Amino acid sequence: MGRREMLRSLACVAAVGLTDCARRDRRARLDPLAENDTTDAARDRVAGRFSALVHVDRTRLLLARADTSGLFAWSPLLLRTGVDPLRDVRRAYVTAKSFESPDTAMVLELEPSESAEQRMSELLATLAERGDEAGPDPGDGRVRTKASGDPYVVGSPMPNTLVALPAPEDGPVPSFAGLGTLPEPHGAEAIEIFAKAPCETLTSLLDWPQTLLDVRAEVTLSAEAARITVIGRSTSTDQAIRDADALTERVNDRLGVDLVLFRVPLLDDLRFVARGTAVELVTSVSAAQVGLLLALSEW
Repeated sequence: MGRREMLRSLACVAAVGLTDCARRDRRARLDPLAENDTTDAARDRVAGRFSALVHVDRTRLLLARADTSGLFAWSPLLLRTGVDPLRDVRRAYVTAKSFESPDTAMVLELEPSESAEQRMSELLATLAERGDEAGPDPGDGRVRTKASGDPYVVGSPMPNTLVALPAPEDGPVPSFAGLGTLPEPHGAEAIEIFAKAPCETLTSLLDWPQTLLDVRAEVTLSAEAARITVIGRSTSTDQAIRDADALTERVNDRLGVDLVLFRVPLLDDLRFVARGTAVELVTSVSAAQVGLLLALSEW
């Protein structure tokens, strides 16, 4: 992933939550991850170590002018289906072995519709046409399709719910058992992200310290800004200090634009803070800064 893709990820806020700054006097506090049988089952299908739960309806004001064709992980799946990945999706969960992995499990809850059954039938039919070369459909209402060239099996185990699981053409059909509705938000959060071993699962976003065991981010959005809370877990209190310093330096180096004779930072000076074994971050990114990142991602 190059600078353009990195900037787009930042502008889409999921990655912004992992690479912004914190003030030293603000403690990071997060409620337990919103999980249920569906998120557990989806992770199990792909041995997921990276996951994101996005309450898409809460992102629309901030991302209303964004190009949705590459905005989300599920955008390629919904391409040319008539279902908009921003306006028509209410909630989405994606999980994979890493942020870069093409084998991503996706669960999408669509906005309610009076013709929900017909809409889902037409959506699956369109996806099936795209997957003509991916092998015979497995039945039970599920179809084979392709997204960005990768084979999937797609179905609707619940009304207004679309599930897409990676399915190699010469491999077994993955089970949809346990996949259904997604968890409701426990507060005002719009996005929750969790990654084990970010030095292995988030490599395209940043050079993460190997001593960072996992990282979690929560993003709350309004029309004016994105409030971001991040907590990473290091191997010891002394190592957390070193990890915070390393992340501060690497993020500042990554988020800048070279203008021939000098370098311009895209955001304010960034800083991670060590508290015990945790590496914490609490900050806000304005709508204008998100717009700038989106614009630069189009270069």
